[in-house]
Amino acid sequence: MNKLEQWKADGVIRLLMSDTAYHEAGRNGAARLQKTRDYIWIKYNDADDADVELRRRIEQVLFPQGAQNQNQRNDVDILFKAERLQHILITRDGGSKRQPGGMLGNASELAKLGVVVLTAESAVAQITRLIFERDAEVQRLAAQLGKRGSNQL
Repeated sequence: MNKLEQWKADGVIRLLMSDTAYHEAGRNGAARLQKTRDYIWIKYNDADDADVELRRRIEQVLFPQGAQNQNQRNDVDILFKAERLQHILITRDGGSKRQPGGMLGNASELAKLGVVVLTAESAVAQITRLIFERDAEVQRLAAQLGKRGSNQL
Protein backbone atom coordinates (compact mmCIF):
# COMPACT_ATOMS: atom_id res chain seq x y z
CA MET A 1 0.00 0.00 0.00
CA ASN A 2 2.96 2.31 0.61
CA LYS A 3 3.88 2.32 -3.09
CA LEU A 4 0.27 3.10 -4.06
CA GLU A 5 0.13 5.93 -1.55
CA GLN A 6 3.44 7.30 -2.85
CA TRP A 7 2.10 7.22 -6.41
CA LYS A 8 -1.02 9.01 -5.13
CA ALA A 9 1.12 11.69 -3.46
CA ASP A 10 3.13 12.06 -6.68
CA GLY A 11 -0.04 12.47 -8.76
CA VAL A 12 0.49 9.24 -10.72
CA ILE A 13 -2.77 7.61 -9.59
CA ARG A 14 -5.90 8.50 -7.68
CA LEU A 15 -7.02 6.51 -4.68
CA LEU A 16 -10.67 6.80 -3.77
CA MET A 17 -12.56 5.43 -0.82
CA SER A 18 -16.25 4.75 -0.47
CA ASP A 19 -18.05 6.65 2.26
CA THR A 20 -18.61 3.31 4.01
CA ALA A 21 -14.90 2.46 4.03
CA TYR A 22 -14.07 6.00 5.12
CA HIS A 23 -16.39 5.78 8.11
CA GLU A 24 -15.05 2.31 8.98
CA ALA A 25 -11.53 3.74 8.98
CA GLY A 26 -12.65 6.39 11.44
CA ARG A 27 -13.64 3.68 13.88
CA ASN A 28 -10.21 2.03 13.64
CA GLY A 29 -8.23 4.66 15.48
CA ALA A 30 -6.92 8.16 15.03
CA ALA A 31 -3.87 7.13 12.97
CA ARG A 32 -5.99 5.30 10.41
CA LEU A 33 -8.47 8.17 10.23
CA GLN A 34 -5.66 10.70 9.73
CA LYS A 35 -4.25 8.58 6.89
CA THR A 36 -7.62 8.51 5.12
CA ARG A 37 -8.35 12.23 5.44
CA ASP A 38 -6.48 12.90 2.19
CA TYR A 39 -8.62 10.44 0.25
CA ILE A 40 -11.47 11.47 -1.96
CA TRP A 41 -14.49 9.55 -0.75
CA ILE A 42 -17.44 8.59 -2.85
CA LYS A 43 -21.09 8.02 -2.14
CA TYR A 44 -23.55 6.13 -4.31
CA ASN A 45 -27.18 5.41 -3.53
CA ASP A 46 -29.20 2.60 -5.05
CA ALA A 47 -31.06 3.98 -8.03
CA ASP A 48 -33.08 1.05 -9.33
CA ASP A 49 -33.88 -2.65 -9.14
CA ALA A 50 -30.58 -3.52 -10.84
CA ASP A 51 -28.71 -1.96 -7.93
CA VAL A 52 -30.74 -3.91 -5.40
CA GLU A 53 -30.12 -7.11 -7.38
CA LEU A 54 -26.37 -6.50 -7.59
CA ARG A 55 -26.18 -5.96 -3.83
CA ARG A 56 -28.08 -9.22 -3.32
CA ARG A 57 -25.73 -11.13 -5.63
CA ILE A 58 -22.61 -9.71 -3.96
CA GLU A 59 -24.02 -10.63 -0.56
CA GLN A 60 -24.76 -14.14 -1.80
CA VAL A 61 -21.16 -14.59 -2.97
CA LEU A 62 -19.62 -13.30 0.26
CA PHE A 63 -22.19 -14.53 2.76
CA PRO A 64 -24.31 -17.40 1.42
CA GLN A 65 -26.37 -17.36 4.63
CA GLY A 66 -26.84 -13.60 4.32
CA ALA A 67 -24.94 -10.73 5.95
CA GLN A 68 -25.34 -11.23 9.68
CA ASN A 69 -23.92 -7.98 11.07
CA GLN A 70 -23.05 -4.41 10.14
CA ASN A 71 -19.45 -5.25 9.22
CA GLN A 72 -20.69 -7.81 6.69
CA ARG A 73 -23.26 -5.37 5.31
CA ASN A 74 -20.45 -2.80 5.00
CA ASP A 75 -18.36 -5.28 2.97
CA VAL A 76 -21.27 -5.75 0.58
CA ASP A 77 -21.74 -1.98 0.33
CA ILE A 78 -18.04 -1.34 -0.36
CA LEU A 79 -17.96 -3.96 -3.13
CA PHE A 80 -21.22 -2.68 -4.60
CA LYS A 81 -19.93 0.90 -4.80
CA ALA A 82 -16.63 -0.23 -6.35
CA GLU A 83 -18.52 -2.00 -9.12
CA ARG A 84 -21.03 0.76 -9.74
CA LEU A 85 -18.30 3.37 -9.98
CA GLN A 86 -16.08 1.04 -12.05
CA HIS A 87 -13.19 1.14 -9.60
CA ILE A 88 -10.82 -1.58 -8.48
CA LEU A 89 -11.12 -2.48 -4.81
CA ILE A 90 -7.75 -2.89 -3.11
CA THR A 91 -7.95 -4.85 0.12
CA ARG A 92 -6.34 -7.37 2.46
CA ASP A 93 -9.69 -8.94 3.35
CA GLY A 94 -9.60 -12.71 2.85
CA GLY A 95 -7.76 -14.99 0.49
CA SER A 96 -5.29 -16.24 3.11
CA LYS A 97 -4.92 -19.56 4.93
CA ARG A 98 -6.25 -17.88 8.07
CA GLN A 99 -9.14 -16.25 6.22
CA PRO A 100 -9.80 -18.17 2.98
CA GLY A 101 -13.07 -16.42 2.12
CA GLY A 102 -13.68 -12.72 2.30
CA MET A 103 -13.32 -10.38 -0.61
CA LEU A 104 -10.03 -11.73 -1.99
CA GLY A 105 -11.01 -15.35 -1.47
CA ASN A 106 -14.10 -14.72 -3.57
CA ALA A 107 -12.41 -12.47 -6.14
CA SER A 108 -13.08 -14.80 -9.09
CA GLU A 109 -16.80 -15.05 -8.27
CA LEU A 110 -17.01 -11.30 -7.66
CA ALA A 111 -15.29 -10.67 -11.01
CA LYS A 112 -18.20 -12.45 -12.70
CA LEU A 113 -20.38 -9.66 -11.26
CA GLY A 114 -18.00 -6.99 -12.52
CA VAL A 115 -16.31 -6.38 -9.17
CA VAL A 116 -12.50 -6.29 -9.42
CA VAL A 117 -10.73 -7.05 -6.15
CA LEU A 118 -6.93 -6.98 -5.81
CA THR A 119 -4.28 -6.99 -3.14
CA ALA A 120 -2.08 -3.90 -2.94
CA GLU A 121 0.79 -5.98 -4.35
CA SER A 122 -1.29 -7.07 -7.34
CA ALA A 123 -2.41 -3.50 -7.93
CA VAL A 124 1.22 -2.29 -7.90
CA ALA A 125 2.18 -5.02 -10.36
CA GLN A 126 -0.74 -4.16 -12.66
CA ILE A 127 -0.03 -0.43 -12.56
CA THR A 128 3.69 -1.01 -13.16
CA ARG A 129 2.85 -3.14 -16.21
CA LEU A 130 0.46 -0.50 -17.55
CA ILE A 131 3.05 2.25 -17.08
CA PHE A 132 5.65 0.12 -18.90
CA GLU A 133 3.22 -0.56 -21.77
CA ARG A 134 2.32 3.13 -22.01
CA ASP A 135 5.97 4.19 -22.05
CA ALA A 136 6.85 1.57 -24.67
CA GLU A 137 4.02 2.83 -26.88
CA VAL A 138 5.15 6.44 -26.49
CA GLN A 139 8.72 5.45 -27.40
CA ARG A 140 7.47 3.52 -30.44
CA LEU A 141 5.39 6.48 -31.60
CA ALA A 142 8.23 8.92 -31.00
CA ALA A 143 10.59 6.74 -33.03
CA GLN A 144 8.00 6.44 -35.81
CA LEU A 145 7.40 10.20 -35.88
CA GLY A 146 11.14 10.82 -35.79
CA LYS A 147 11.62 8.69 -38.91
CA ARG A 148 8.82 10.51 -40.68
CA GLY A 149 10.27 13.86 -39.70
CA SER A 150 13.73 13.00 -41.03
CA ASN A 151 12.22 11.88 -44.35
CA GLN A 152 10.62 15.27 -44.83
CA LEU A 153 13.90 17.21 -44.65
